[in-house]
Amino acid sequence: MKKVAVITRTRNRALLLRRAARSVERQTFRDFCWVVINDGGDGEEVETIVGRAQENGVDAHVVHRAASTGMEAASNAGLAASNSTYIAIHDDDDSWHPDFLLRTVTFLEADPLFVGVICHTEEIREEIKGREIVEKSRRPMNAEIHDIHISELFYRNLFPPISLLYRRKAIEAIGTYDERLPVLGDWDFNLRLILHGEIAVIEETLAYYHARRAKHHDPNSIHSNPYLHKRYEAVIRNRLIRAGLDHGTIHPGSLMALSSFGRARRGVKSKLGASAGWLPLQRLIKGEP
Repeated sequence: MKKVAVITRTRNRALLLRRAARSVERQTFRDFCWVVINDGGDGEEVETIVGRAQENGVDAHVVHRAASTGMEAASNAGLAASNSTYIAIHDDDDSWHPDFLLRTVTFLEADPLFVGVICHTEEIREEIKGREIVEKSRRPMNAEIHDIHISELFYRNLFPPISLLYRRKAIEAIGTYDERLPVLGDWDFNLRLILHGEIAVIEETLAYYHARRAKHHDPNSIHSNPYLHKRYEAVIRNRLIRAGLDHGTIHPGSLMALSSFGRARRGVKSKLGASAGWLPLQRLIKGEP
């Protein structure tokens, strides 16, 4: 059993996967396995890239899936194909600082209170031109985050998968990734994880989230279909409220009052925006006054 299982989901993106392989190969912490899920794509290219990683000392293997059934199903395939103390999702288009695993594993080894740890992340905007990836700009993505609060994570997703390392044993309590969600599966998982236990923050930029303009051959879901994200944001919020109603921790009358509050706030500009009524609801879910 390895200390960390690094799971990468990919499909016909060899140029990006080669960069991900370099990111994994350069890790100073070496007690990990790299599980690449070829999600219904060309298997030969993936095998070649993973083979080179093996030659460079990485314990790596490929799981080929005949057809793609979504990112969360691919993540679950990676979980099933590995055995480790910790889990990290390294998407094929993102990258790490060489010390990412060293710093995050060291933190969780030292403090058993936390079920997961994130680092600060830099967003890199880029463009694919032929066989080259051209960087356009970069900016801090979440440098203002010092701690992870339940109420803030319920308002919006605070970190991408590339920045998170978590304990595998948490899955026994919260379950795996929800394969019914075509988008926002990482946010849904993060919500269940923070409800299970604490997530710490290492205030160093050790992860890089790469984003490109949406194109038919290389979609980046967070930019290509915002309406789909809004739809499934509602799905995730609604089922949490239903769970509260089912367990008697939320009273329908409270929802009526909050709906009036939400209507009153609608159209009023604030730091919380359209979801201003959501934070009081979190206090109701947790039984707070």
